[in-house]
Amino acid sequence: MLERQGISYVVYERSAEDTPPRGECLDIHRSSGQDALKEAGCFEESRNMPVWDSQGNKLFTFGEGRDPPEIDRAQLKQTLLSVIPDGKVRWSTGVDSANRDGEGKIVLSLANGSNESGFNLVVGADGAWTKIRHLVTFSESKYSGMLLLTLFILPSNEFYPTLEEIAGQGPLMIPGR
Repeated sequence: MLERQGISYVVYERSAEDTPPRGECLDIHRSSGQDALKEAGCFEESRNMPVWDSQGNKLFTFGEGRDPPEIDRAQLKQTLLSVIPDGKVRWSTGVDSANRDGEGKIVLSLANGSNESGFNLVVGADGAWTKIRHLVTFSESKYSGMLLLTLFILPSNEFYPTLEEIAGQGPLMIPGR
């Protein structure tokens, strides 16, 4: 949206450009995420994600006949990057810390040892452990007791064709105890 409004910006991304995103799928709600993607000019239909139980029974599919659809992080990354010009994302440039200087302006200390400042707006979009949170709230992230494992089955695995036939490509969720 900043690009469409002609507002200067930079995205600092700790991962290399070809690094797959980490984490589970995201719920993109119609009244927030979907509208934002549409306004940014990059809304695409999300993949439907099947949910299976631990016995191999398909329970339901997110996004089938209802909102909000689940979207795979890799698909979302490609969707967002499709409208950002080259050079706006500084790959392999993680933020180690964020603090305020004597004038109250935010200073980012980057993993490469440099500092960046002069921002009118800083958005921390790196999840629960964001380096920005302490600048806006005293609340801290806490472990919920739930664990999510992300696994990949490669095409070289002998079971890949069977799993692809069952689940398709992309994310698959299997809740259990």
